[in-house]
Amino acid sequence: MVMDADAHDRAVALVSHTPQLVSSMVAARLEDADETAVRCADRASAT
Repeated sequence: MVMDADAHDRAVALVSHTPQLVSSMVAARLEDADETAVRCADRASAT
């Protein structure tokens, strides 16, 4: 794939913060979750 620098910068900007956004959303959902859900999420992250 060939693209100019501006196109590259726009593409990277769209996805560069995705991992942080997803982890923040998961943490926000689990903040008030019951203990069973939190343990399940903890086990899933260990694999």
